[in-house]
Amino acid sequence: MRKIIKLTGILLVISLLSLTFVGCKGAPRLSLQVTSPQARAEVTEGVITVSGIVSDASATVTVNGVTAQVTQDGAFSHEIELPYGKTTVTVTATVDKQRVSRSVTVTRILTIDITSPEDKADIADNQITVSGVVSNPAARVTVNNIEVQVAEDGAFSSIVELDYVQNTINITATVDGVEPVTKTLTVTRILALEITSPKPGAEITESPVTVTGIVSNPKATVKVNGVVAEVAEDGTFSVEVEIAEGQNTIVVTAVEPITKTVTVTYVSGEGRITEEQSRKLAEQFVRNSPTFLFDGMEETLKLVETLYPDIEESWAFIFHFESKHAGYGDRTGQVLAQVITPHEAVIAVEQGEIKSAIMDEKWDMLTQKMVASP
Repeated sequence: MRKIIKLTGILLVISLLSLTFVGCKGAPRLSLQVTSPQARAEVTEGVITVSGIVSDASATVTVNGVTAQVTQDGAFSHEIELPYGKTTVTVTATVDKQRVSRSVTVTRILTIDITSPEDKADIADNQITVSGVVSNPAARVTVNNIEVQVAEDGAFSSIVELDYVQNTINITATVDGVEPVTKTLTVTRILALEITSPKPGAEITESPVTVTGIVSNPKATVKVNGVVAEVAEDGTFSVEVEIAEGQNTIVVTAVEPITKTVTVTYVSGEGRITEEQSRKLAEQFVRNSPTFLFDGMEETLKLVETLYPDIEESWAFIFHFESKHAGYGDRTGQVLAQVITPHEAVIAVEQGEIKSAIMDEKWDMLTQKMVASP
């Protein structure tokens, strides 16, 4: 009997202990997640929204010490102002005796986006509009040290005068207390030249022929086969030049320098092409070659020999002339040896067309390149 009473007492104690543990079971563990902004994010805005979710909708959530509103599903969001540089955003959730915190670091930066022109662009005009957007409309923006107006959306634009060849453009944005931000781009002003008439490959039935075109700078000096052409205010030019029977290369040069060529054929309708016509064609080709145009001495040009290949209406004319400097082709901008340099040009003409033109056995006058070694 005593054993039964003792056993009953033990069972009663166990039951009471079980009830005690069940009644004292703790609440679910509180969790907190920050969904925005991302850790180590870089932003340009002065105000950002901090958002996330807490596991217990009854929790109190603060963002940098300021209480944020929590929805029934535990979501929260709160706007904060950001100074430039790094800012630590601390989000804390508290319920009963539980407290959880999460921190992310965000950096506010000043940025410039250049929308025009493209870096390393070639520009034919004497000025260009530089445009872009700065991330802070209150920033001071300068283009090549000249302050420009910034619109409410951060957009800006400025006209910049261009010199020939390469121009460097610096765009700088400044906000008090922040390291200035600079974007640099380079553009190159080029002289554009176009021959509008005659068209390449045209057959011309009369001489002289009128050569027309347009140059991007009306102040440029334009020469057509060595003859100066008058340039109008809109950059158009026109000049008459004599051409010989057969194929003619018309060389148009605008001083900056730039050169364009067009090849036309003069057909008189009188039948066979003569040696004299071919000689004139060859001589004109030599006179208009970049080497001779650059520094050839007019008084030294002479025909020294004519060869007669075994081909109908075919001749090879050998010309001698002297240049004031060494080298071949258009040598503008090169460092040149100032020495009288003799040249020999062998021009092969077949049926009114120049088939080959070799100078000093090493320079191809048609391709303006050195002759490849055999």
